[in-house]
Formats: sequence, C-alpha cells, structure tokens
Amino acid sequence: MNNLLSYLVKQVSDHDRDRFLCVLFTRKEIREALITLLAFNSEIAKVSEMVREPALGNIRLQWWRDCIEMIYSSPPDKEPEYPLVYNLKDVIQRFNLSRQLFDQIIDARFIGISADCHQDESALRSYAHATSANLCFLIMEVLCPRGFYISHDDLKAAEYIGTGWALTGLLRSSSFQALNNRTQIPETLIKKYKINKNDIFVRKATPEILLATSFQVDLARSEIKSGIQLLDESAQKCYLPLLLQARLAELFLDRLENFDFNPFSEKIEFGYIVRQLKITLTAVRALF
Repeated sequence: MNNLLSYLVKQVSDHDRDRFLCVLFTRKEIREALITLLAFNSEIAKVSEMVREPALGNIRLQWWRDCIEMIYSSPPDKEPEYPLVYNLKDVIQRFNLSRQLFDQIIDARFIGISADCHQDESALRSYAHATSANLCFLIMEVLCPRGFYISHDDLKAAEYIGTGWALTGLLRSSSFQALNNRTQIPETLIKKYKINKNDIFVRKATPEILLATSFQVDLARSEIKSGIQLLDESAQKCYLPLLLQARLAELFLDRLENFDFNPFSEKIEFGYIVRQLKITLTAVRALF
C-alpha cells in the first residue's frame, strides 16, 4: 500500500502539482484520500492528451466508466486489479462519495475529446463545472467532518471555485491547445471579436485575441471571487484546500492581466517554489 501511495503521490505531483500543493495542509488520512481523487482526475484529464483519435479516447473513458460501475455495484470484498481503482474503491466506501459526480466528470471528458471549440460562454462554463466543480464537490465530501453536513453555501463555494479554476486552467493551456489546432475560446467570442483561428493556432497574440482573453479572465475571476467570499463567510477551516486553490487561481489570473492578457506568454507560469511559499503563507493566515 505504501508503494501504491508513493506512486500516486508522484503521479499527482507530476501532473497536478498545484492542487497537490493545496491538499498537503490536511490530516494524513484525508490527504491520502484527496491524492487518490486527484490521481483519478489526472488519469481522466490526460486521456485527450494521449490520443489523437476520439474513438481511442472514448474507449479509455468507457473503461473508467466500467470501473466506477464495478466499484459501486460489486460486493464490498471484491478487490479491483488495477492499483488506482483499488485505492479509489477504498476512498469511495470510507467517505460514502456520490457516484453521480464521477459519472458527470467522465461524461464531460467524452465531450471534451470530440469538441474542438465550445459554442458559447454557457457551454464553456458547463464544461468547466462538469470537469472541475464536480471534483471539488468530491473533495468537499472528503473534507467535511463526520457527523456534519455540507451547507448550501459551501456547495456553492465549491461550484464557483471549481468552475473558476477550470476556466483559469483552460487559459493557461492556450499554447498547448493551439499546438493541437484547438482553442478554448468559445465560437461566440471568436465571432464577436472577429478572431482569425489561424492566429490562435500559430500563437499570435493579436489585439482581438487579447480582448477575448480579457473577457475570459473576467469570467474566471468572477467565479473565484464568489467562491472565496462564501468560504470566508462560512469560516470552515476544514475546507482550506479549496480556499488555497482559489487563491492560487487568483495569482494566475493576475499574471495574465499583468502580461497584457497574452494567453501564449510563458511568463504566466511561475516557479513551484514561489507557488508553495504563497500557498503556505495563505494557509497560515487562514488557520490562525
């Protein structure tokens, strides 16, 4: 089990470093459960990066759908063969996690593989909600102390933070998306700002693209701000990892703004040591 956990820690640290840093400020048993959830999400998210043909990605996602079905329907003593699924089953049973959240995450990834561009801002937000807010709901179910319930405001905070985090992440992935002839700028914004898609694919930061990015930054910032406000009012220290995630998203949005909303700028990203220091300072201030 220790070898498995070490493997999952490395996987999450390599592929979801930011959220990994955020969950370090939790008790050991909670932290191990959260790392398992992040490892599952990482496996699902990287499917689109690993395959060129949507059909192949759909096969992999269907495999995960079958795994979730097996976890929830098989006898409790039946042990999955795949190590991550084994750990995931244990976490699901210990924390009584909601199945529909897993199903909705996988469903959204099906859409993400086949769609080159979202039709409008509503579709973009729906995708961000399904992939990231649902993960935040699962994280909140793990973080919620036994004997307590998750309030409506806390759920809304998780929704806002998860959606804002995903919108921020999509902006950060602009260069990667462009290299694969894809974009996360919705069709409505492409038409509104008269963007030439070829400029996106060659990563040319035209004034039109900068305007569209500025609009998307405002969308993400609004979500993050709403989530932070609700968590601050709730004053639930157990949900600290979500607050840290929100604060980290703010930093990336600030950097996008500081570099003139150029989504292709390498300067948007900053060192992991700096991120860790900022997260630690935020955690200390929130806990005391």
